Amino acid sequence: MSRFRIDHPTKPAIHAEAGHDPVTGFFVDVMKGHRVIKSYDFFQPSFNRARPLMGCLDFLVNETFFSGEDLEAALIALETDYGDDVDRGVRRAMQVVAEFKQAAD
Repeated sequence: MSRFRIDHPTKPAIHAEAGHDPVTGFFVDVMKGHRVIKSYDFFQPSFNRARPLMGCLDFLVNETFFSGEDLEAALIALETDYGDDVDRGVRRAMQVVAEFKQAAD
């Protein structure tokens, strides 16, 4: 299992631990200190089994780690290699996508 940390951009006490497990796939745990306060993984009824990575990214949008607009722009930038001239929110979303992909390798 591979994990990485995502600091919340406006709530210093909150962060997410996300990654990929070879058995259950992609996951996100929203943490306050060392305590899990919300989770998104294969065991949640709302888990997007058809698009698990997209489900994790949407969960992070809902938890305000980045905006939906930033995520959409990040996905376009990653597909078209136009990632050099993007704002901080888009770059943050791009980094999270890259971390998820690296965790799955």
